[in-house]
Amino acid sequence: MKLDKNKFDLLLGNWIKWDGDLWAVLREIELKLLFDRIVTEMNDADLAKNYRTTPEKIREFLAVIYFKIEKSHGKKLAGLIRQIDAHVQAKAQGKNEKPEQGFDFEKVFLN
Repeated sequence: MKLDKNKFDLLLGNWIKWDGDLWAVLREIELKLLFDRIVTEMNDADLAKNYRTTPEKIREFLAVIYFKIEKSHGKKLAGLIRQIDAHVQAKAQGKNEKPEQGFDFEKVFLN
């Protein structure tokens, strides 16, 4: 069974909204930034415009968020989030590259 990308985004959005451990680790602004990047797939320039900062600062904030997720939720989940981030980054640059390790989150299948 193929999982629709919208349903996968819904799953990620609900995880961000309801995971108490994630809320304990991240501040509200970090949660909003994570949601905007991973679920709504906003690129660095759009995020920088939204949060009134530079794209370089956005990359730094995202790196800190991913590090916090790695420490609180483990390397596997943080790796998945980083792969999704790499996909969003490649898409924003006009590349059709697949994220590292061959994972394509647009083709998620349930067993």
